Amino acid sequence: MVLFHGTAVSGGGVIWTKGNVTILGGNFSGNAVPEAGGVVLAAEESTVVIAGGLFQGNEALDGGVVFVGEGAAVEVEGGVFDSNLAGNGGGAFAAEEDGHISITQGTFTNNEADFGGFLYKEGPGNASCTGASIAGHRGVNGGALYAVEGPKLEWGCDLVNNSALTGPAM
Repeated sequence: MVLFHGTAVSGGGVIWTKGNVTILGGNFSGNAVPEAGGVVLAAEESTVVIAGGLFQGNEALDGGVVFVGEGAAVEVEGGVFDSNLAGNGGGAFAAEEDGHISITQGTFTNNEADFGGFLYKEGPGNASCTGASIAGHRGVNGGALYAVEGPKLEWGCDLVNNSALTGPAM
């Protein structure tokens, strides 16, 4: 699957779901939305699995690639996520309230946002990262990760050369 330059009125430049979705590879580049989820918006109670693929140059206000809504769960198993942008939170991923995100393996480089160049997590849900390289991300606050309002974080990923204008990379 190759999807270039998808747009949407609010969120989910390629996929907006309240169900179960599995993405098995593909090329998702240059997709943009004015609100959440440059490629995927996982709405209430949905489950999304991303197994590989290239996600490059996507843009949104929150979640340059993926936005995880309240009660939704997203599992990322590898892939390349490069040069994605969020105007507010999460250059690659943003998760709110009870949204859960699990990242295993993969290459994540050069994503950018005001809050969390790689990942923005708000609220009590879980965010975990294992065995991935998180490198070259930029944020005004939190070069790689910005977490607020009590999420549970489990971190086993390498952080390399991430930068923030204020505060640390994480």
